[in-house]
Amino acid sequence: MSLTFDLPQTLAGRFNARGITLGLTGRNLKTWTKVPNIDPEFAYQTGNNQGIEFASLPNARVWGLNVRITP
Repeated sequence: MSLTFDLPQTLAGRFNARGITLGLTGRNLKTWTKVPNIDPEFAYQTGNNQGIEFASLPNARVWGLNVRITP
């Protein structure tokens, strides 16, 4: 999931910039199935068992913040 927001030029001008973009990203935020030990983004092998977690750590939730300033 990614959510970005461009600040208005009047607000960016206060920081001596032409544009400022703020972004929030997230990955593996929610597993949408109630079946245990299955994560559709997890693939450690090929074959019929792809996506099934066995004897491994679960995928971590990842959050990120992006700031882009155009001078």
